[in-house]
This record gives sequence, C-alpha cells and structure tokens, in this order.
Amino acid sequence: KGTKVPMQPDEGVLATHSPEQCPTTFSNMSRTDILMNQNVRAAQAIAGELLWVSQRTRLDIAYPVNRCCSLATTDPFRAVRIGRQVLTYLKTTMYEGLAYDPPAESLARFERQYPQAQPFDKAYKDNSVTIYTDASFAKTGEFSIGSFVVCIAGSPVTWRCSKQALASVSTCESEMQAAQEGYVGGLNVSTLLSEMMGESWSMHLVIDNQAAVQLLT
Repeated sequence: KGTKVPMQPDEGVLATHSPEQCPTTFSNMSRTDILMNQNVRAAQAIAGELLWVSQRTRLDIAYPVNRCCSLATTDPFRAVRIGRQVLTYLKTTMYEGLAYDPPAESLARFERQYPQAQPFDKAYKDNSVTIYTDASFAKTGEFSIGSFVVCIAGSPVTWRCSKQALASVSTCESEMQAAQEGYVGGLNVSTLLSEMMGESWSMHLVIDNQAAVQLLT
C-alpha cells in the first residue's frame, strides 16, 4: 500500500530567517564585519535545516539546497535569499512526498502521468536496483554539478547532488563522473540488499548522454 510522506515547513520560518538575525557581541568588529557575521550565521542556519529536509524526503530540492550550502560563507545574503525561496516552494508543495508502491502500481502510475513517454521497464521489476545519473556541465572551468538517484523496484531510496571532485572539460566527462558516483551508490545499496535478503539484485545504470553511454559500454 502506497505511503506518502508530507513535508510541512514551520509557518514562522519565513519570518525568522532574515539576514539581521543572530546578533553578535564582538565589540572589536567593524559594522561591515558584524553584518557579514550575522548574514553567515543566518545562511548556515537555513542551509542546515533545508539540507536535513532534502536528505530525508524532498529530493526535488537537492540542487538549490546544494547552492545554498555552497554560498553560505562566500555570499551569505544570496544564500539566505535562495533558502527563503526554497521554503516558499516547500510551503506550496507541503502535501507532495515520496510514494512507495508495488512495482506494478508504480509502473501504472508512471504511464498515467506520462502517457507519451516510454518507461524503462527493467526499473520496475522485483530485485532490481536502478541508478539514474545526470550532470550540469560548467563551461567556465569550474567544478560541474553531478547527481544520482538510486531506486529499488521503481521507488527512490537514496540520492545525492553535489559538486564533482574533478573539473570536467566536456559534457561527456561530467556525465561519466556522475555515472561513476551513481554506480558506487547503487553498488552499496545492492550489496546491502544482497546481505539482508540473501539473494542477488540486478543493477541498471541509466544515463541521458549518448557519448558517455558509448564510452562506458
């Protein structure tokens, strides 16, 4: 039977998380430093709270939360602004959540919601671990953003979105890095399931970049 996990943010969060919160008492600091310190504390507070939510039930906010965390110390005012926008989004989607149904029901729901799309049938089989990976290539020479979602019989169980360890020179390279990270995550889940259930689990790595698929196969 499917179970939805709603996320309802605190009504007072939008009002409490402002750049002026967290006063400091360091008398030897300039006004600019005091304001910067207050902004950093506010950014770290809202980033930490959103990070907890994104790692538990709301994988749809993983990317903006990652941006909020990365800017908490370098550009705290922008981080707070991003965090407040994410809180507004959570408030408008408080009844959205993860649904864990039998594979056949998950596949039927997918076909109803996306009638023109061709589903990956193997992802909705019993004893099946499917890893979906993607990357956002940074053309300016910075570190690209990579992400993956590990699903069991069509339902997500773990996910990650973060900067990649190496700077990529092409979209294909960033996609391959994301695929490698996703494979490691899926392998960990598959190994744990095999030890718990006493049976082997098939793994499928799904990549949306044709060049990366050709190199990996």
